[in-house]
Amino acid sequence: LMRIDQNIQVNGDLKLQTALPLIYAGTWLFIDDLSQKHHKLEITVDLNILIDSHELPGKIERLDESSLVFLDTYGYHLQISAENLHPVSVYDEADNRSYDLSEYYK
Repeated sequence: LMRIDQNIQVNGDLKLQTALPLIYAGTWLFIDDLSQKHHKLEITVDLNILIDSHELPGKIERLDESSLVFLDTYGYHLQISAENLHPVSVYDEADNRSYDLSEYYK
């Protein structure tokens, strides 16, 4: 069982540290404004990234509380930005476009 957070002591103060992958893990919806197509972005707790149920080959380059940066095998980045420990947008370097994320409901 994975703990979502843990208390750690820093300089005598108790701090709450969130398990970083759990900030991004989930299923998110984004809409391509040009085509009006709805797309599903899935991020697993192991930080595998899938778009429309197709896993993207590549690797995580950076992970912190405000962004997850993924480099695909073509050399393009996907950057998922988070605010208040919640993903809010994805930037696709290949298209040079950003998309707002919302929770995915079937």
